Amino acid sequence: MIIWNRLKIFHRILAGYIVVLLVMPVTGFLVFRQVQSMRQGFDDVANVDITSLQVIDDVRIQLATEEVALVRFVASRRYAPKGDEALIASYYAAAKQISFDLNRLEGILTQPDASARVFRLSDQLQARGVDEEILIANVRAGHPIDITDAIDLEASASTVTADDLSFALSQDTAKNVASSHNSANQTFAFIVATFLFAGLLTAVAGFAIARSISRPLGQLTFAADRIASDETVDLPDTNRRDEIGVLSRALGRMVKRLQQQTLELKRSNGELEQFAYVASHDLQEPLRMVASYTSLIKKRYQGNLDADADEFIGFAVDGATRMQGLINDLLTYSRAGNEPQPSEPTDGGAALDTALANLRQAIEDKRAVIVRDRLPLVMANRLQLAQLFQNLIGNAIKFCKDRRPEIRVSAERQGDEWVFCVRDNGIGIDPKYADRIFLIFQRLHRREEYPGTGIGLAICKKIVERHGGRIWLESKPGEGAAFYFTFKAEGGQQLAA
Repeated sequence: MIIWNRLKIFHRILAGYIVVLLVMPVTGFLVFRQVQSMRQGFDDVANVDITSLQVIDDVRIQLATEEVALVRFVASRRYAPKGDEALIASYYAAAKQISFDLNRLEGILTQPDASARVFRLSDQLQARGVDEEILIANVRAGHPIDITDAIDLEASASTVTADDLSFALSQDTAKNVASSHNSANQTFAFIVATFLFAGLLTAVAGFAIARSISRPLGQLTFAADRIASDETVDLPDTNRRDEIGVLSRALGRMVKRLQQQTLELKRSNGELEQFAYVASHDLQEPLRMVASYTSLIKKRYQGNLDADADEFIGFAVDGATRMQGLINDLLTYSRAGNEPQPSEPTDGGAALDTALANLRQAIEDKRAVIVRDRLPLVMANRLQLAQLFQNLIGNAIKFCKDRRPEIRVSAERQGDEWVFCVRDNGIGIDPKYADRIFLIFQRLHRREEYPGTGIGLAICKKIVERHGGRIWLESKPGEGAAFYFTFKAEGGQQLAA
């Protein structure tokens, strides 16, 4: 098991293939041997048993021929006192064939019992042959011979033994045929069992390899999903040396670094929240006091002092006012991404109404024309969505210098997200600044031309990204600008009524 854990994935898969490649030839060899054994059994039946039956049948025929020839030779004395030699020739031919067949049987038969029967038959035929030779000699000598003596001699035990041998060989052949059929059935069962075993072994090896790969990958995927959901997770311990082990340890190091960075980020956010609290209370109060007193000084003494004094007082009032605006924008920027803002189904049209209400004075002053399409319901924070519309429309009104502002707000479904667009007919922006304008404190114009803190679009970007969307600009100088931003089109989102 230790060695297995040290193997790389490639080597594990290779090991599985090697097991399969080893099982296949071994299985083939075993099947080949079994088939060869079955073929040998059938060959024995065909070449030994059937041939031996044919030979013993020929022996029986030759014995009958020999008997008939001998009896006829004895009977021929009626017309040939010393016997008809033509008849005795067939006797000797049959005897010679019998001797040849018996020798052939001795070479064919392998069963001890059958071989013993052949030897016994051969001995009996030799003994009978001696008696037959005496009988033939007596006939040739002209001695009186009774034909019944020849018949009795030929009806000796040798014929019975030949019949017994034929019957025994038939029985052996039947047994061998049955054995061959049984061997064939066993071979078929063995082949089926062997291939089932090989298939099972291959399946087990494949399952073991797949499980050794898929299970840890599944654990890592589950852990990664929990990490992506901002859940705390302990990665499974592994002593594997393969790619999965390397990935697991790398992911573990990444999780540790991520946890450290998360702690640092929480600490930084805590400090930022403390700063926001200080800025909203401790800094705002003296600034309001400075702004109030400088405004009083301006009202009371403007025109009573020289021109330089009036200018200095104006600088002080303007500086205090701009400082208040800058602090307010910084607080808004900080809260846009750091404060927990719950998302809920939000009517885009209602959020736009809130933004337009907040911009009513600027719209009336510039006589701006706002054209709006039906906007969808989205999962968003209502206040932040209104802030997003307010900043984009406010910029469109502000950066429309010598013409009446015309602004169109629309939304279009694209795949799994809604794409919002705020298009104007203002001064436009050079495309090379399309990324720069979303950075904090980045201004493309002097404050005297277009007032502001340079934080508004940075706030927009932070709001959109907090909701998992994107924001970008399409514009040309002098041809207006179009700001696009996206919200995920999750289940249940639709156009508002």
